[in-house]
Amino acid sequence: MSVAPKGFFAANDDMGLGIARAVANAGKTGQIAVISVDGNEDALKSVAAGELTATVAQYPYEIGALGVQACEAVLAGQEIPTEIESPTALVTKDNAEQAIAAFPAPFEEYQNPLSGS
Repeated sequence: MSVAPKGFFAANDDMGLGIARAVANAGKTGQIAVISVDGNEDALKSVAAGELTATVAQYPYEIGALGVQACEAVLAGQEIPTEIESPTALVTKDNAEQAIAAFPAPFEEYQNPLSGS
């Protein structure tokens, strides 16, 4: 690594894990931040190990469930919100073990506007 970046943001965890490997090969783990998106199991473990700085976890099972719940509500003639937020969470070394233990479910509570939970 010939330049001195302060950090990298990767659009998905696979890219982030590759960048983290390159940072480690350059002997710069802990000196250069690497943040990715998805929150897959390998990324969560990498965050816990201090290789990835963080990942923004998305929850595809929850996103799918929200989609099905929205379809069921519409078919039942119910009104649904025009926008439905799915859960996300910033996973850092401080909460990585919680995220791993709950995987693939969210480790933080969120308000589901379609189920009232």
